Amino acid sequence: GGAGAEGEEAPRRVNGDALMLPPQATVPATASKRTNGVFGRRRAMPPLSRTSEAFGHTPAASSSTTAAAVAAECSGESSSAAAAGAAGGTVYRLRFFNFNMANSSHFSSVSELQGPGGRGTFPSALREPLADGSTADIVFATLVETRLNLKDWGQEFIGKSKGAPVDSLIIQSARRECSKSTKSRVRGWFEGLAASYNGNLKSVLAFGSARCTEDPRGALFGRLTEARVAGIPVPNPKKAFMGRSVVEKGDGSGIRLCFTGAHFPVAKLAAALEDKGIDQLHGAKVALARSLRKVLRKASRRGVADNRTILFLQGDLNSRTVLRTDGSDNECLVSLDRSRDRKLGLELDDSDAICYSGGSALLITGIRGGLAEAWNIEHPQERMRVGDYIVEVNGIRDDCARMIEECKHGLFLKLHVHRKVTDVLLEVLHDDDMQEAIQHELGLPPGRWHEMADYEVVHDLPVTYKYLDQVACTSSPAPSPVSTPVLRKQVVSNSSSNLISLTIGDIMGAAAGPTARRVVSHAPSEMEPDSPSSKRKSDDSEASHLCSELYKRHLLDIGDEKLNEFGLVYKKNDFRAFRFPACADRIVFWAPDAVADRMSFSLPRGGYEVNHAQLGSDHRPVALEAILHISPEGSAVRRSQRLQVSVRLEPGALLEQSEDEQGRDSDDFEHSSGEETPSSSRVPSSMLIAASE
Repeated sequence: GGAGAEGEEAPRRVNGDALMLPPQATVPATASKRTNGVFGRRRAMPPLSRTSEAFGHTPAASSSTTAAAVAAECSGESSSAAAAGAAGGTVYRLRFFNFNMANSSHFSSVSELQGPGGRGTFPSALREPLADGSTADIVFATLVETRLNLKDWGQEFIGKSKGAPVDSLIIQSARRECSKSTKSRVRGWFEGLAASYNGNLKSVLAFGSARCTEDPRGALFGRLTEARVAGIPVPNPKKAFMGRSVVEKGDGSGIRLCFTGAHFPVAKLAAALEDKGIDQLHGAKVALARSLRKVLRKASRRGVADNRTILFLQGDLNSRTVLRTDGSDNECLVSLDRSRDRKLGLELDDSDAICYSGGSALLITGIRGGLAEAWNIEHPQERMRVGDYIVEVNGIRDDCARMIEECKHGLFLKLHVHRKVTDVLLEVLHDDDMQEAIQHELGLPPGRWHEMADYEVVHDLPVTYKYLDQVACTSSPAPSPVSTPVLRKQVVSNSSSNLISLTIGDIMGAAAGPTARRVVSHAPSEMEPDSPSSKRKSDDSEASHLCSELYKRHLLDIGDEKLNEFGLVYKKNDFRAFRFPACADRIVFWAPDAVADRMSFSLPRGGYEVNHAQLGSDHRPVALEAILHISPEGSAVRRSQRLQVSVRLEPGALLEQSEDEQGRDSDDFEHSSGEETPSSSRVPSSMLIAASE
């Protein structure tokens, strides 16, 4: 690596050509004029985890504990109450399971579905111990676009669960919820027809009646309009959200857990990715944020989102991978002053495979304190992340050796940083402006959305969509340079021996080198002159085509053979940007800051677990195990910084288009709150099947 400047520790070469410029304590970085808002605005704050690390990247087995309760749970002790008492808090062992079945006719019964990670069958999700050997307290499963009848299975399961740790079920059906909340017979008929054609959204909430009981005031349901005809929402029960809540028995003032299944619309997000006239990432973020806001708005009006409720949201949230074109419009200027401290705190990869705009660039593979971390703290809206490209250093481009030398010796550094790939949901959660807009004027206590498995690096996100429905992924690539090795190792070691792991980083790293890139011709074909209206349609189609070319070119670079090994769909003649491989199926939660500051997670299996052996859909089932510890009031494990109204954005103008002309949902005054659903404290558990098919 060569010697550094005078007084500077010599850089170390790691991972072949990866250059690490050693970190040092943070010092102030000089401010710079922002060149582009592609990175969003994020305030520096400790993540929700048991330690200071992101909770998606810190497996339970390898991280230090902060409470005896969590240690007892991970060692397999049976009494969660006793363990929580030792730490003065509460512990919940949770399992989540989600599968978008794509209205498939391949499944005739629940028993044909595989369990989490391919272990056993679907009922295994309710009975199987967590990876640490402990028993789940609560299991929440969501089946999106399903044709399955869960009522009969639920009754049979309850009949066999007497005395079991999990002996109570609440089954919800969006079609059933729609019928309860619709006064119009015509609308009800259309929604039933739509459910038969498109599939239904269903969920299963299972828990032990010895510890938990349903809170009948915690029911939640709302429609999510995908399309309108003549201003009238088109009924589609599969695009909705619905949830039920549980509380611990005898704890009337304690924490309430609301478990909500959802299927988010994708039409507006897809259109944003193909709109050449806008910032596609921003447009996609707004589309997704509107759905999150609608959930919160309904939860607020129903009294479900309050100062003691954690609202878990699971399902096909239709997040998408966003590719950014090379160019100055998608670059951010970072200015660092090394006159007082010469430690950058950057780990960089300068291998030949790192390409940008036909030339070379430096890939950020790690940020370890120093000026880089100081910049991120002081400029959250332009923060650098692992996976970003440094494409220019003090005017030097396309020459990695000179760029590295300038990083080592220059006193004042102007870095042009480019983010080539990102994820819509990840960007929304990291953007304080968007988070504030989502809950603006909803009358909620200070809070925000978080992801259960907090993937700081987009390259670590697993691919859950878009797969061939009858071809399994048979190739597990080597981790990309920016993947988190600890995370991937933990996920593999704690799952079945034949686990296949495919991430966004794998997709980005699988493309051939620049010399193998294909040139796609855009020459127009001969045709008759268009009418003005058809010409507008043609122009829109051409703009959409050009926006999709970046995604299409990347899949072409991967090649048919490798795509088939991955089991991924790529229809060359019918491709759109939103069909690029993505992590669509996720688990997020909203919590007030006062509660979130008391929460900590451990993930026994390291993060999301995708089952590539389950076929029959263009999605793959996703499972997540989490041990949630809630410290007593006054015993915060972190401190949140409250969201503030942005001076750059007008929250009302940004997201209020998600509401109708009256500023409220079409089903606001027709919803059945679910009070008729029996409570497990008053009736036999067999009566807890809340919705008939």
